[in-house]
Amino acid sequence: MEKHLNNESVEALVFDYLHFYGNKNTYAWSPRWYRTAPRILRNTIPAWAPKGLFFLVMETHKQGRYPRAAHSGATIYHYGWVRPEEQMKRKFDAVERNWSNQQKSVRYENVDAAVLKLFTGAHPEAVRDWLPAADGCSGPIHPIA
Repeated sequence: MEKHLNNESVEALVFDYLHFYGNKNTYAWSPRWYRTAPRILRNTIPAWAPKGLFFLVMETHKQGRYPRAAHSGATIYHYGWVRPEEQMKRKFDAVERNWSNQQKSVRYENVDAAVLKLFTGAHPEAVRDWLPAADGCSGPIHPIA
């Protein structure tokens, strides 16, 4: 942020993403699971996040564009799918009532196994004690090395 503070052409910082799926040793890697995303925007630009999924800089009240961004050089480890299926179902039920009247089913085995990869790196120290053990996770997760 300090590097681009005085560069008004940089409106946002983009981060790389790793989306962990089912357990701490498996991540999903495909275009469906966004690999980069802007997560820090200047507070001096008009921005909108439709359904909280991504950011648009509003050119007019009806026209938006993606923010002009610089890469942050950092990775966000996303653990939103690292919980048992029953907990994911409760999470989906709570969130979906804000967006639609349709219930979504959560079945870990319904993901295309080709997008699952084995994570061999280290998790951030701040979450290591929080992460559940990788064995005994719900659903057959078969990452591809």
